[in-house]
Amino acid sequence: MQLSSNLKKLYDNYYNEGKIDLQTKRDLTAIQSVKNFKKLFPNKRFNKLLDIGAGDGNTLSILSQENLVDELTAIEISISGINKIKEKAIPNLVKVELFDGYKIMEESTSFDIGIALHVLEHVEHERVFISEIARVCKYIYIEVPLEDTFSIEKAILVSSKYGHINFYRSSTLKALMESCDLKVLRLNVFSHSKEYEILLNGNFSGTLRYIIKKLFLYLYPKLATFFFTYTCGIVVTNNHKINN
Repeated sequence: MQLSSNLKKLYDNYYNEGKIDLQTKRDLTAIQSVKNFKKLFPNKRFNKLLDIGAGDGNTLSILSQENLVDELTAIEISISGINKIKEKAIPNLVKVELFDGYKIMEESTSFDIGIALHVLEHVEHERVFISEIARVCKYIYIEVPLEDTFSIEKAILVSSKYGHINFYRSSTLKALMESCDLKVLRLNVFSHSKEYEILLNGNFSGTLRYIIKKLFLYLYPKLATFFFTYTCGIVVTNNHKINN
């Protein structure tokens, strides 16, 4: 199974775009993703981590800086992304390889944990993708935007230009993992950071939106995800147990 030609064309130069706001958005997303990761794995250190769809390496850089993992490995479908990762010369990064989207060239259970951050919404064959990660990783942390809200039509229109082809609620994400015969260990819905909201909506509107979304999620968690887009982080495993 291979990545379709139209998506391959989209992603080959995905990280060569020179738009400052887009790069800042990626930077802020990486910072928030690592914060979310740490909340779900408090005081946890991993020996070997595989970043599937590592993008331009921003998340790997932060993981390395915070000394959360001994050995980092990255696979990425975008040639421009691979080049950006190599440019960063990230400490603890032992391998960077081009990925065909579905076949990971590693032995089974080679990694303590695999992460796929804001990747699954781009994947054509989700279950094939997830099952392959589960083959090589003992645990998986996946993060996606919860775009299946009351304004799903707008989300499809806006996000499709960035390659989003799947749209989730927390319940459908959980069901997807279970359909891959994986055990869901943890699931959390996160608000976007204040800085992220300000970047997208301006200082006043972004700050107001940040406060409203965070408060709404705290008071009415199920209703909040119907009206606003949040981020969902989910931890799954085949048959191992996490030692807290």
